[in-house]
Amino acid sequence: MNKTLTLSALMSSLLLGACATSTQAPPALVEARNTVRSAETNPAVNAMAPLELKKATDTLARANMLQSKGDSPGDIQSTAYVASQQARTAMAIAQAKGNDAAIAGAEAERERARADMRTLEAQRARAQAEAARSRPAPHASRRRKPSNAPAVPSSAPRMRSSKPHWPRPRPARRRCRPPN
Repeated sequence: MNKTLTLSALMSSLLLGACATSTQAPPALVEARNTVRSAETNPAVNAMAPLELKKATDTLARANMLQSKGDSPGDIQSTAYVASQQARTAMAIAQAKGNDAAIAGAEAERERARADMRTLEAQRARAQAEAARSRPAPHASRRRKPSNAPAVPSSAPRMRSSKPHWPRPRPARRRCRPPN
């Protein structure tokens, strides 16, 4: 009886010891789980980078499978690291695509603003032209009426221009060089 009690106490302590030493996930696997989870909850990643997210979840599932099989910690950490990087890549791609969409929207808005400015300038020019047409010419009241004086006959001597012709430009001086 003493032997059975000792044997049962030994077995129960081994069983409790085995349960107490359950394998914890390596820190790289925990980080990969968190990174993939945050990528999955991001709606931009789901909409703009679904293939990259799928790769990350598949790699994380492989890392979890390696841990459940009890493979080497190096393989688990390596696979978890790859899953984490794939999730980060998916988030970066989603952000880049979102930025590209924002840039395209800003360019479209700029082109709309330019078109509006051109339209406004054209409307102003039309209004100015219309106003100029409706106004009388500024010197119309000062115009002379044609006189009944006879025109100068074509045989009359021709007058020189009214521009003064003094001072005349001098020709440039030429310098002579002495022979060598």
